[in-house]
Amino acid sequence: MATELPISIKAVVSIGGAVLLARNARAEWELLGGQPESSESPRETVRREVAEEAGIDVVISESPLDAYVFDVIPSEGHQVFIVTYDADDLPAGTTYRASAEHQALELFSVEEALGLDDLPPGYKASIRLARLAR
Repeated sequence: MATELPISIKAVVSIGGAVLLARNARAEWELLGGQPESSESPRETVRREVAEEAGIDVVISESPLDAYVFDVIPSEGHQVFIVTYDADDLPAGTTYRASAEHQALELFSVEEALGLDDLPPGYKASIRLARLAR
């Protein structure tokens, strides 16, 4: 019997070429985004989630960058199906604010983000794909 995985729609959000990442409760960096509401498309979901989590409005790519199963807590078998999109690069100086959902939001150069030990590999792959798409 197949198990239905929760879905999380994420975006590679950049400001002035730097990647905006959120610090979650597991003390990991992650892309912004979250779970869809019943009537939302994936693009609507990630646009709403970015607005809720960072207070910014983004334009989302038409097609996804990537999709994969992520082992959130491997020792517990907790998995989620991740779909990532690219967001248009916002101008340098765009202001953002962290919601109560995350410990912090921070901008990283692409190279810094790819070098973070506490950014899961799937998110790094999406950042690389977004960079190639631009």
